[in-house]
Amino acid sequence: MSVNQTSFLTVQVMYEVDSSQFFDGADLKRVARGDDGNDYAMKRLTDHPLLPISEWLGYRLFRACGLKTPDYAVLYHDDGQPPAFGSRIDLTARQIAKVPDAFTVAGFFGPHLDELGRIYPMDAFLPNPDRHGRNMLKRATLTGDELLCFDYSRASLVTGLPFGNTDSMNNSQTARWWQHFQRNMAVKADHSTLKKVKELPNDWIMKVLSEAPDLWLGNVDSVAIDAFWRSNRDHRIDFSKNWP
Repeated sequence: MSVNQTSFLTVQVMYEVDSSQFFDGADLKRVARGDDGNDYAMKRLTDHPLLPISEWLGYRLFRACGLKTPDYAVLYHDDGQPPAFGSRIDLTARQIAKVPDAFTVAGFFGPHLDELGRIYPMDAFLPNPDRHGRNMLKRATLTGDELLCFDYSRASLVTGLPFGNTDSMNNSQTARWWQHFQRNMAVKADHSTLKKVKELPNDWIMKVLSEAPDLWLGNVDSVAIDAFWRSNRDHRIDFSKNWP
């Protein structure tokens, strides 16, 4: 991997600690302070061999299709540990309660119904069976709150190779939350993000893979992923339009 390819996304880890001191995520084990002065949720090869590359693909694809995520970086260590995927922690961002009632859900997500309608079809495309209320954040901006999607730890390649297993969406967290939003908050699916997936270049996926650290690719077949992207993307888009 050329350092120049990802220099705008690389951060040196200054120190790291057990995440349980601060967060309750099932797949988050460590948090790190980077040399850029920011804190990061770390996703490591030692947590799951496909976890960093699945996070990388999820963040890159969502952003490419106009959806917002936290900032992210490739985290490097001086001690020779493999690089980790890092999602920047923003302690000013708001997260819904762990066990919210319907009233709380409506209050938190009510201003973002259109965005939810764009997010969930994209989760079907990845696929991401774990899009629940607590892996979305609200961040204040000068123009109002914006909704951020994070955590692709159980998505994409983690669900199956070469590009995810759509069976993972059956009876999933994602399906249950999406059904709640549709039935109780009248959220409508917006397939404009899927249109953007279709419009991405045929070589887009290989470019994204080439910008990831080589060690993240040791458990995947890049040629097979590229073939899926070129030949099966339209079929996956059709699945996503008709899901669930």
